[in-house]
Amino acid sequence: MSSRPENLLRSTFLDSLPGPECEHIFALTQELSAPLAAWCAKYPSLLRPSRVPQISLTLAASAPFLSARELLPTGRLLLWLFAVDDLCDERPHAQEAAFPLTLCARFEQALSVLETPGAPSASEEPLHQAMRDIREGLASLPLFSALHTPLLNALRDFLRGMQLEVAWSRLYRQSPPGPAPSLQEYLEKAACFTTGTLPIYLSVLMATRDEAILPRLPHFMGLGHEAAVSIRLANDLRTYEKELAEGKLNSLILLQREMMEQHGQVPAAALERGRAEVKAHLLGAMERCSQLGGEEATAGCRATQAIVNAVAFACGFYAHHDFHHALVRKDGHRFGEARPPRAAVTPSVST
Repeated sequence: MSSRPENLLRSTFLDSLPGPECEHIFALTQELSAPLAAWCAKYPSLLRPSRVPQISLTLAASAPFLSARELLPTGRLLLWLFAVDDLCDERPHAQEAAFPLTLCARFEQALSVLETPGAPSASEEPLHQAMRDIREGLASLPLFSALHTPLLNALRDFLRGMQLEVAWSRLYRQSPPGPAPSLQEYLEKAACFTTGTLPIYLSVLMATRDEAILPRLPHFMGLGHEAAVSIRLANDLRTYEKELAEGKLNSLILLQREMMEQHGQVPAAALERGRAEVKAHLLGAMERCSQLGGEEATAGCRATQAIVNAVAFACGFYAHHDFHHALVRKDGHRFGEARPPRAAVTPSVST
């Protein structure tokens, strides 16, 4: 693996941590990567092993107080969500009109496995088989029964948001000057769900063993919502060129379009103005998340620590990286490869 500058991990979040805590996160990443990669190999037509190190690092940075065994079901779920996104992104545009009747039906059927597993059939496709494995892992977590229904709802919101994004992008390609959602509509009806942040957060909460979070679940979901908006805006800044070339809408494309149509700006000036506004919205969402959860995280509430850490890590991650390319540590080691064992470190509270 080359240690070219573009492959070297850059993370203001990790750089801000004491050395032992950062090493604990790297060790946890390694420990989680092995079983996650092994599971990924069961479904080569569905899951992409290249994402395993990035997913493992993200989860380790977000919830360093959990073990690799406790994080494994969440890692599997995140791989599954990426697979759903890939299936939507990579089908020919000509098939989009059939999306609600084909892909969406398959996704809903897979979610039914999470709801009521039943007996597997011989013809069950990998999408369903993988979800069956995910459910088995989640069911072993302490708060699975209590958070099972909210997780299902969050996953269905993910699918509904994806349907909306597909429909909006199809209309945009058919008629670029035509009607488009406002930034608020885009974020609140679709984009905040399609990051997968909320189902992943609920999966992490299942592993915390803290039943005190249950009566306060609306508060934590509010935190999760602000986190999802933050992460989506950071992702949109990262993927602007890619999604523009693919004829897809994102927040930056919407704002650039608005500046050109309503204010008569040329594309370059509209892009610069739109980028500044997206960054302002991103900082605002991150600040709201910090205000809602900062004190609790500092006080040791793991449910809050996980989402505050996730926002800080993921938004910084998207400033330099994505989930498609391998990462290398500054010492030259690739994430996911075997390294000499280190002494165990108990992480302190970090936000």
